[in-house]
Amino acid sequence: MPANTLSWEILHYGAEKLETAANAFALACSQVEQALPPVSREEIVDVLGSMAEMLQVSVPSTLGIKLYFGALKDMPSYKFKAAAFKLIKTHKWPKLPLPADFIEAAKEERKDLDQFITRLNRADHRVKLALQKLHSRS
Repeated sequence: MPANTLSWEILHYGAEKLETAANAFALACSQVEQALPPVSREEIVDVLGSMAEMLQVSVPSTLGIKLYFGALKDMPSYKFKAAAFKLIKTHKWPKLPLPADFIEAAKEERKDLDQFITRLNRADHRVKLALQKLHSRS
């Protein structure tokens, strides 16, 4: 971002409005994180157990569950659930889907929400940069 953009923002909005904006963005980012928690180990175990029963295969061992969780822990819960339902409809082999299958199935889920979160985080970053620049001049 060009330095003159930050300078313009500082001059136009002033320190007080930038502080207010920074607080609002921080609150919005926090609320989004709370509303979209990452998938839990319990959710993964429940889904794999249900799928294993449906496919008539065994559930992964404790180590296998750790590997699934390690690969999927950053995925939002809602995306994991959507991916699981998609895989239930489309999975053709008599074995459990691998973590990569869940990741692939979740890619198309709610891209609009992903774009909103990305824009929110970028705006938050811009306001923080403007505040840093303002405080460095003080």
